Amino acid sequence: MGYGNFYLSSVPFDKSITDFPLSPVFAPLIFKVVVLKNSIPAINYTIGEPGFFLAENNGSSEKNLYHLKSGNHEIIPAQRPLGMDVQINFGNEISEAGFYDLFLPDTSAHYWLGFNFNRKESNLELMNSEELKAQAKRLNAQIISNSDADLSAVVSELNHGIPLWKYCIVFSLLFMLIEILILRFWR
Repeated sequence: MGYGNFYLSSVPFDKSITDFPLSPVFAPLIFKVVVLKNSIPAINYTIGEPGFFLAENNGSSEKNLYHLKSGNHEIIPAQRPLGMDVQINFGNEISEAGFYDLFLPDTSAHYWLGFNFNRKESNLELMNSEELKAQAKRLNAQIISNSDADLSAVVSELNHGIPLWKYCIVFSLLFMLIEILILRFWR
């Protein structure tokens, strides 16, 4: 026994009445029916939002309740039998993000559930240039605003300074040439 699916077609599949089985829509429709046959329960939840999980009912009693465990943190969530399943309500009992093992002691019933913090906590608003400059000044940071130059070259120049060794080599060769010319033609 279990939860079944019932699909009803208002069009008969007889070729003398309709060409629906020959239609290009027929194959994707049958594929979708097969895919939707096995409904997969949600395995990820958001902390602070109401959520429940349907687990198999193995004759739950006060001694045989589902436990939710992550590391050293273990709780017994609120449970309500619903026919062949048990509805497990998490409420506000989860406070840390991570993976939790939902299990029924002394049985093989195990489910892995993921709990994440609400993504609305991430403020995705951008700062304008004045706010960015004020923030950089507080943090003693420098803003690179030259958009035309290559970023790696600008960062390398900030880290290493202007490479003067090339100029030193050119000037030393130039001065050696001048010295050779002076020694050769100075008489």
